[in-house]
Amino acid sequence: MSLFNIFKKKSKYEQDVEYAYRKAIEYAKSFYKNLNFTKESIKDVEEILEYYANDLLQQKDTDEPVTENQIWSMSLWWGVYIGETLRRNHLKSYRWVNDDSVQGFMPILKKDDDWILYPVSKVYKRLTNGKEDSIISFYDVALKTMTN
Repeated sequence: MSLFNIFKKKSKYEQDVEYAYRKAIEYAKSFYKNLNFTKESIKDVEEILEYYANDLLQQKDTDEPVTENQIWSMSLWWGVYIGETLRRNHLKSYRWVNDDSVQGFMPILKKDDDWILYPVSKVYKRLTNGKEDSIISFYDVALKTMTN
């Protein structure tokens, strides 16, 4: 890192991405988990998402089910954390960009037009589909395919 990068002001988009992963870290503390951008922390995220997936299932048929916006907010925070963990440790040539095919803020990790990763969408599937959409498997497959 260059000395001048220390003084470089982050863009609004970079600030939004940072806000998202910081929210995940903050929420993890309520589960007594200390997320530190390691592969081991992905197991903690999987445990937390299992809790939320079960909670969503229980609330599904109640008078006040969880809204799509709430599910997407959780997906955003946890997905950005997972993606940032991959990016910091293994996918250093990838950058956060917005998926322009959707309206609003939808960060994806992109190296070029052939190498794109959708961690936010994966977390949404994990929350709504359950264990078969494991975050640990997603992380492992991303490592295997994106680093070759």
